[in-house]
Amino acid sequence: MLATFARDVASGVTAGTIDPDTGQTISALAERAITDGAAEKPNQAASDLQQAATAIVHGMEDG
Repeated sequence: MLATFARDVASGVTAGTIDPDTGQTISALAERAITDGAAEKPNQAASDLQQAATAIVHGMEDG
């Protein structure tokens, strides 16, 4: 699932529909959410995903 998400973000960066910095932020936060979830830190994982969602929204507003 994360690999598919990362591929989609990379495709967006390549296509110019996602700013490279925003793409990196989104990918890093998604990866951190997976790590936090695996470490049984669901609240932190949820926070990571919320931050990723915010980055996506800001990227859409800026783009």
